[in-house]
Amino acid sequence: MTLLHKIPYVIAQRILFLLIGATVVFHILVLTGIIPFNIVWGGRLQDHEQMVTFELISLSNLLFLFFIIQLKSKTRRKGLQKVATFILWFFAFMFALNTIGNLLAKATLETLLFTPLTFISAILCARLAVEK
Repeated sequence: MTLLHKIPYVIAQRILFLLIGATVVFHILVLTGIIPFNIVWGGRLQDHEQMVTFELISLSNLLFLFFIIQLKSKTRRKGLQKVATFILWFFAFMFALNTIGNLLAKATLETLLFTPLTFISAILCARLAVEK
């Protein structure tokens, strides 16, 4: 049993769903201008058009992750399980990289708020990936 297995699968799944939902709402608030875009993407976005592109990519990735988590827990087909597992490991890796990026962000809020969230997301994606 690995350290990751100490986190119950269903708990990891529910926390990830909660984080995905909250993050989707956050990105929609950025897209609508309620939250200024200079506090996301490391404070490096140049203009509104660039922000829209990056935010739509983020939303697409989050919805894809939601679908993959559902697929992992619902399907019993070995091939689909392997694909879902691979993608979850990929997301775990990307969240880990994003954690490093958040630590280097120009925006203090991004560092303080999103570093722990991406770190937790990396761990939870890895937890779901190790499930047989």
